[in-house]
Amino acid sequence: MRYAKEIPLRFHSGDKQIEAIATDLNEHGMFIRTREPFTETPTLLELQIAGRVVRAVVEPRYVGPSLLDSGVGVGVEIVQISEQDRESWFSVLR
Repeated sequence: MRYAKEIPLRFHSGDKQIEAIATDLNEHGMFIRTREPFTETPTLLELQIAGRVVRAVVEPRYVGPSLLDSGVGVGVEIVQISEQDRESWFSVLR
């Protein structure tokens, strides 16, 4: 199941810190609206959820337009996340 929510996030692309929005969420990943490339993979994301920073390591799986018409960006799969951060991530999906 996909969730059409928006979560602010940050990641690094080379020496730049990029701020973007995660949309089109599911248990295993999200779509990130951005035109910035992921220069390093895997990539560490810092998501703002319920007033705290949730960190997740992701791998890009798709580049292009969102399936939910959220714009252009990168679909990513979460490949590493702490148990506490996973609970915060799942709380967004409820």
